[in-house]
Amino acid sequence: MKKLLPSLFGAFLILGLLPCLLNAQGQPQAAPPAPQASAQGSPAQGPDAMQSLRKAQDAHALGDNLTALEAIFQAQQAIWNFSPLGIRNAVFVLEEPEYFGTYKPKTGENFTSSELLIFYCEPIGYTQRLGPDGTYTNSLSWSFEILDQSGKTIGGGNNIGPYEHTGYRTFITEKMQTMTINMSQFPAGSYILQITMTDNLDPTKSVTVQKPFNLVSQ
Repeated sequence: MKKLLPSLFGAFLILGLLPCLLNAQGQPQAAPPAPQASAQGSPAQGPDAMQSLRKAQDAHALGDNLTALEAIFQAQQAIWNFSPLGIRNAVFVLEEPEYFGTYKPKTGENFTSSELLIFYCEPIGYTQRLGPDGTYTNSLSWSFEILDQSGKTIGGGNNIGPYEHTGYRTFITEKMQTMTINMSQFPAGSYILQITMTDNLDPTKSVTVQKPFNLVSQ
């Protein structure tokens, strides 16, 4: 399978007493096509979603499942356009996946000092701006903090990105983001990785997730 877009990598130094190397990557994959998009949605689009869902139900009852699927895609896009930014499948993984959904979850929350923390997630509800040329743009940025057991911030990084994808003609609902952190110079103990993702096309949209983990001796 061929990648739709080249991988994106960046290197940063964690802010605090101890350094931490980070890189981030975003890779979208397209969902089946849907008819129009707006830069920002509104609840007023809700009835359109319901109408599409009723159309899907009627088509399915008649055995016309391709029409039913197309109507479901339209309903999904209508709902997406006024949805807040969210994150699905926020997990630590064994390695950076090449494609959306192909991640290998790490078992447990323990890491040795030589292991990299690789965080994977699937953002949803991000703005997809439709340009006059009929193509879409989306753009996300990250910030992160490392918290100790007391909740004190001992390091982090801001304004990582933006990770922008442009020129696509199909409304994207399958997009992954990964972040890799080197904790080799931190002492053993319990920590929390707190990540905030921001929608650059609508800065009122942001979402924060926390992932606890432990550093243990080799």
